[in-house]
Amino acid sequence: MPDDPWERCVSWAFLRGDGPRTVLLMSHFDTVGTEDYGALQLHALEPDVLRERMRAIAPQFSPLTQAHLESDDWLFGRGTADMKSGIAAHLVVLERFVQHVRNGGRLPGNVMFLCTPDEECESAGILASVELLATMERERDIEFVGAINNDYFAPQYEGDDSKRVYTGTVGKLLAGLYVRGVETHAGEPYAGCDADLLLAEVVRALSMHADLADADGEEVAPPPVMLKASDFKEEYDVQVPFDAYAYLNYLTFTLSPKNVASRLLGIVQDTLRHSVARVHGERVRWHERAGIAAPPEKAVPVALTYEHLLRRAQALSGAETVEKALEETNRVLLQSGVDARLRSAQIVRRLWDLSGLKGPAAVVYYSPPYYPHVSGDASSGFLAAVNDAARAHGAQVLRRYPYMSDGSYLSAQPSDDLAALIANMPLWRAEPDPTGYSLPLDRIRELNVDVANIGVWGHAAHTREERVNVPYSCGQVPVIIHDAVLRALGAGPANT
Repeated sequence: MPDDPWERCVSWAFLRGDGPRTVLLMSHFDTVGTEDYGALQLHALEPDVLRERMRAIAPQFSPLTQAHLESDDWLFGRGTADMKSGIAAHLVVLERFVQHVRNGGRLPGNVMFLCTPDEECESAGILASVELLATMERERDIEFVGAINNDYFAPQYEGDDSKRVYTGTVGKLLAGLYVRGVETHAGEPYAGCDADLLLAEVVRALSMHADLADADGEEVAPPPVMLKASDFKEEYDVQVPFDAYAYLNYLTFTLSPKNVASRLLGIVQDTLRHSVARVHGERVRWHERAGIAAPPEKAVPVALTYEHLLRRAQALSGAETVEKALEETNRVLLQSGVDARLRSAQIVRRLWDLSGLKGPAAVVYYSPPYYPHVSGDASSGFLAAVNDAARAHGAQVLRRYPYMSDGSYLSAQPSDDLAALIANMPLWRAEPDPTGYSLPLDRIRELNVDVANIGVWGHAAHTREERVNVPYSCGQVPVIIHDAVLRALGAGPANT
């Protein structure tokens, strides 16, 4: 991975067959940490030991987990579901094809294995690999007809044991929210406006609301959820917090960045208005108790996008002054090791100061990372092959893999859909730049590969109860992948 501060690499292998048609077997090798295991952390990567230690404290776990602890059908441990078992499945398939070719068999196309780091953070691995894949297409005279990812899938409801294959993937927008109140002393709370209170109301209005979940037909994405909410105070004092920030994980099936920004803007505007009115009502009641006449409410809260705030700041302070101030803010924070989410919030905060606007208010913007949603082409021969292979082996086929996936970065999206993202992301850069965030859009459009997900069956990923079902994941998944590859390359159904 060029210029990677940790010198990480992608791992790949290419098996040459006949002709240019090529299927990509893609996966990621990183996992989340093991801190959530608590006292079991030392054994989070030792499945056999971990099972025995978990059995000793079985009452701490759900009844279903307790049942699975007593069954050899389930393998426990960090990464068993997300996503070491998926890598193993791809390697078994690749090994089978290698043996076939070594024994003199014909392979009507090529198979490439690709395994990347950083899927659990910003997908830097697959973004670096896009250049590799585009270069291989040109230099090796091949054509990627499709990619098979194998991220795990989980039950959709209690008792669900259906096996699922997906022919598209969910997208993700990380919507930032900068909330500005009005500073005041804690002894005079009604003289100002508490940003934490406003932010709390915004979180309540947005996080985990089922009606805000995107949908495509009968398939419904998980609802948006707030991943962080905080004010900017770093030490104790008795000033009421006057600004705060948050970021919201918003999964998309059909919604564009413009759609999501517009939706959030309306909800935030209404929430601020109701919150300010409610606090004023409390102020009136407090004054009544104190026997003092309450002043009229003068605050008129507003909600605006980053793009709008930028124009206001440029009109007041000048475009060059604003640009230099934001670059300096970003540079200082980057040198201090501040991550992209907080840097984005601090840039919006600096821009607010340059705008001359007053609170109460909120700004909607975007932070990295961005994952486009991918819709499978109904006329795609590759996806038809995946569909046929899945159904031949008893798996249900759905259109949208419901979790973030590296598969988002292999298929082109309309450029119009990205205009609102680019205009409202403080860290967006048109070209690769270590100080900001960019996507290799030209290379992605050059590849434009259909993506399917044929994954292992797991439970409770990213928790200490993470586990994978061995009979399906080790017995059926490699067979489905193997069959799908042969069908996609034009060889027809597999014999095994």
